[in-house]
Amino acid sequence: MLEIKSTWNAENLADIKEKCRCITSLRAVPDPTITDHIASMKKVIKSIYTMEPAPAYILETPRIGMAAIIFNGGEKFKAIDITQEEIEEIDSAWPDAILLLSVGKVIRKSARSFLRSPKNLRPYERKSSSFTSSGWLEFLNVKEDALLVFTSALLELLRNRTTLTEAPFYLERYISQILTHSPLGSLETEYTIEFPIFPSPYPARLWNPQ
Repeated sequence: MLEIKSTWNAENLADIKEKCRCITSLRAVPDPTITDHIASMKKVIKSIYTMEPAPAYILETPRIGMAAIIFNGGEKFKAIDITQEEIEEIDSAWPDAILLLSVGKVIRKSARSFLRSPKNLRPYERKSSSFTSSGWLEFLNVKEDALLVFTSALLELLRNRTTLTEAPFYLERYISQILTHSPLGSLETEYTIEFPIFPSPYPARLWNPQ
């Protein structure tokens, strides 16, 4: 899902977040994909060697991806202004990627990585004990490269939420070599917010191909 707004303001942001909540609640009961069958075959082969039973699968479809493009505004929006209550709802109410075109910024969700420590990281204060994991909301000030970085984030989102029959094109592996905002071509986050990911009662079912 792609939402497009002419101007960044509180009303439009609230509208985007409300649509995200609605989209997040839509999940289908999945059928096994080619990837599921191959993964199951690997487990069966492993069980033959280890003499342990092959586990049953829990099939669950990924969330519908959502992104937003805002053509104008956003200069006064600061990551530091996001409240603790708003951080609690990032998982369900924020798009996976947002492009603030006129100011050259990209806001994107990413998986928390233990291999890197971004500067200006705001850790989650863990006021809620019911979350299962956490993610990062990254603020990238990439100026004239914003559309390129957003396109890469969008393609990565599509790749991760679909079943591929061909080798994917990893644009993010190439853009660091052509970014113009940094003399080193690196893509560094201006600010990162850690947010909680809560378990949700999405439709899922056991699948045992045997």
